[in-house]
Formats: sequence, structure tokens, C-alpha cells
Amino acid sequence: MQPYRGPRAVAPNKEGGDPRGNGRRPQSPEMARTYEVYVTLAPPMITWNDITDLKEPSGDDIWITEAGLDFIHHIPGLPRKYIGEEAAGFALYVRGVPFELSTTEFRDIFVPFGRVIKSPTLISTTSKHTFRWVIMKHADDAMDALNALHGSLHKSGFPLSVSKAWRTGDILIATGGYRLQNPTAKAPAKNENPSSIHGHPSPPPPAQVKNSLPAIPKVQNSAARKLQQPAVALAEKGQASTPFVGPSTKNASTQTASTKTASTQTAWTQTESTQTASAQTTSTPTVVDPAQPAKPSSWANIASSSDPKTTIIDLHPQQRKTSQPTRRLNPIGRIPQVVDTSEEPLCDQMRVIFLLNLPQHLTLLDVSNAVCEGPLAKIQFGSDQDSNTRFCGIVFQYATDADVFFHAMQKERRESRPERFRFIVEVVRGDPLPADESIKAMGAPMFATRRLTIVKGKFFFIFGERHLKELCNKVAGEENVQLVWLYNGGNATVVFADVASAIKVKEDLDQKASTLKGGDGYHSHLPVVWKGLQTTFSKDPCTHHLDLKTAMHD
Repeated sequence: MQPYRGPRAVAPNKEGGDPRGNGRRPQSPEMARTYEVYVTLAPPMITWNDITDLKEPSGDDIWITEAGLDFIHHIPGLPRKYIGEEAAGFALYVRGVPFELSTTEFRDIFVPFGRVIKSPTLISTTSKHTFRWVIMKHADDAMDALNALHGSLHKSGFPLSVSKAWRTGDILIATGGYRLQNPTAKAPAKNENPSSIHGHPSPPPPAQVKNSLPAIPKVQNSAARKLQQPAVALAEKGQASTPFVGPSTKNASTQTASTKTASTQTAWTQTESTQTASAQTTSTPTVVDPAQPAKPSSWANIASSSDPKTTIIDLHPQQRKTSQPTRRLNPIGRIPQVVDTSEEPLCDQMRVIFLLNLPQHLTLLDVSNAVCEGPLAKIQFGSDQDSNTRFCGIVFQYATDADVFFHAMQKERRESRPERFRFIVEVVRGDPLPADESIKAMGAPMFATRRLTIVKGKFFFIFGERHLKELCNKVAGEENVQLVWLYNGGNATVVFADVASAIKVKEDLDQKASTLKGGDGYHSHLPVVWKGLQTTFSKDPCTHHLDLKTAMHD
């Protein structure tokens, strides 16, 4: 563990001398002191709605922990629920907000900079300290808010400290020293309301503070209601219950006690990590300059225009954000159509993985055989005309499967030991992709997949492999047909590049196989040979290996 060096203030004793016994007052409030800063796993947290029966709309974004966290020594990361927002650069960590400020009033601070999606809050029941984040609609909204608000004064007189959110699931802890106290700051009077100084730093010198922000009008939300705190939850004995936006606090001496309490929680600190903390910088997704014409929304242009320093590729390059929610991507070609993102958490949308700089001989079957983590919604190749290289986009049904595959490929690259392919493949994450109609069809009640099983006794003695392949190529497109395999005269399987193609071919076969309705029926022109043909979805070959033991060819 490498220490981090930072300043601290040495307070004089009652006689005005050095508290270490030197008998003289320190000349400068800034004294060199070694800090030990390390990262460990975040303490257990639970949402407000999970411990109450209120089921408030914002209750899923209010988190409770019994760990003794304090704002001086701890910088918590977002809960893992928000891993997608943090990775995309949408999340900001905010300090200096009066704890009694309601969630609506807190969100109003960021409304002028764009649409606010969520405002997670973490509350320590031991130290009574609150930690707040804000999640914006776009990454550039978050950067605008950070640049404008950091170091500014809230209308209540408190300085705001805004930074990018620390990574999810972890917490940064500083030990061995105290914050540098401002020598010109006034200490709180004994009769001051403790809530006005709870959990927030003293104001910096006036020369370092930006001008106060004008009062921001509140956004009226008729559906929002204040959370009611139950009588048994987190209330001090002899204290009145307060709304559960920021519980009341004790004086500054309680902060030291809460720090000691945090050190005794062995269940939390058993898995400490000793890595050195570094500045957390998250690359933001690529944004198309409005003054320049946007390139066609193909995966090739998307991959080629991405930041080479980031591991996230923007699947939806877009123009400058707007205050009104709009579609982030118009359907072009075979790019899946975007649906309302509010139906799915952002962390569940991280389902896209890109394979870059692929050789020309790599086929659709090679990519499919390299994936064993879970079902796929789409495999699509693209070409970068500038560098004359190929790449492949893989869309998983589940973001968790995409994450496992990504780390497996990263491990191969680190160890220089190719396993999935015969060579080392460069892999990057794609931009969050909401579930479209094809991905939704992979769930109940359809349970669609990329693979079809076609069954009818002796059918393929008449309708052979060549005919079946021609039919699939005509309906789905030749580039979307991965495999056509006839086991015997009555059983065959077909694997496609995407679920949408499988659905399209199944609908066509079901129409041909439907019961004849007489001479004037819709299917009266079809031969009777199609009647009784059964077409069903089967397990994706990425989850269930195909056993191609027998074959029947033309």
C-alpha cells in the first residue's frame, strides 16, 4: 500500500502552544502529514422500500447502511445497481448540500443542465451522515453541471463540491489525518443548529469561491410525496421524528466517535483492498458535433469514431442533448430499433460487445462458437473503411453474460493465451442498448432464440437442404443464415445471426404449414406437403452445444 501525502491543520492547545509540547504556536495551518488512502468493498446497503411498506417512487434510490461512514474519511461509490450509469459517465458525487434539503430541491439544482434521471442517497444510521449523487440523462449534461457547480455557493450559503462518482461497489477510505481546516472559517457557535453544519466542510476563503448561484425554481411534481419516517427507524431517543431525507445529526465530536465505530465493523473491513487510490476518470461516450454532418449510424462508423482510450463504444452517437426526451437512435438498416429506456435499468442495457481488427476469414460460425456465456440476440459484422479492418458486434440477451464474456476475452489478452479464437482479439464494450422487440421476444411468452427446429416425417426427402437454405436466404438474407443442418428425413435445425431473422422465418413456415381453408382459402395455393410442419425455437448454440452427429445432404 502506497501512502498518499496530504496536508492537515495542527490545532493549538489551551495555552496557545503546540499540542505536541513544543510550547509555541505553529506558523502555518498547513503541516505535512502522511495519509493512508485505500479502497475496500462497500458496506452492506438496503433500499428504503425494502425496509418499509411505503413503496415510495424514490424509495428504491434511498439506501441505508449501518456502517459508520463520515464525509471526512469516506468517499463511497454508487451501489452496484448503478454500474451502467457510472461507467457511462452519467453520475456525479455531490458534497456540501444541506442534509435537510429534500430530494426534489436537490434535483432542482441540476435541472438547468439537463434532465435528471435519478438522485441516489446513502444514509448511515450510525453517523447520521448522508451521501448524495445525481444521475443525468447524458454524459455532457453531467460534465456541464460539474464544471458550473463545483466550488459554487448554494443559495443557503454552503459551498458545493461536485466530482465524478467513485466506482460502484467500492469505498475510498482515508486514515491517518484530518481535513485541512480553513484558518479563516468561523467555528459553529454553541447555539447554532447542528443540522446546518452536519456532514459538510467549512466554506473556503471568499477568493476561492464562485459567485452564488441564483435561486433555481422548483419543478412541480404532483406525483412526488415526501417520505415518512417510521417511528422505529433511525430516530434518536428523545428526538422528534424527521422526514427521511436527511436525519438530524450530532455535533462535530460525534464524527470522531462514528469513525471509531466504523473501524470496529469487522464484517465490512475483512475484505479490505490495499491498492492505491487514484483519480477516477471516466471517458464519456462520443458525441457528434451538431455543426458537422453525422456519419451514417453503422457499427463501422461507430467503432472507428470512438475514443481509443476508452473501453466503451457509443452505439448511439447523437447530437447535443435536449431537455425533452427523444429517441436516441433512428432505425437504419438492420440496427435494432430503440425503445423507451425507462423500462429497463441502465446496468441491464450493457449487453453489447465489440470485437475489433478481425481477419477477413473469420465467419459468423466462428464467432458463435466462441461464445458460451449465454444466449445472443444478434451477431453482425462491420467494416471500417478508413483502416480497412473488420469488426463484429455481439448483442447478448443479458448484460451479465456480456460482462462475463468481456472479462474472459480481457484475460486472454493479458495472458497472451488465445482460447476462444486462434489469435488474440481486441474487445471493447458497446454503449448501453435498450431491449428492442427482438430481445423482449426472447422472454416469456415466446422465448425466441436464434435457432429453429423443423420437424415433419419424411418432409426433407422432398424439401431438401438446398431448398431449405434457399428459403432461409430469401426470407432472412444470406448474411444472416449461420447454419442449415438436416439430421434425417424428418428433422432439421437452422441457426441465424439474430433472433429477428429466426422469428421471420418461423412466421413464414407457420403460414405455409397452417391448415388449408378450402378452395378459396388464403393458403389454398400451397401444396399439401407443408401441412403439419412444426417449427419451434430451440436452445441457442451459445448455451447448448449442437450435436451434429448425422447429416443428410442433397
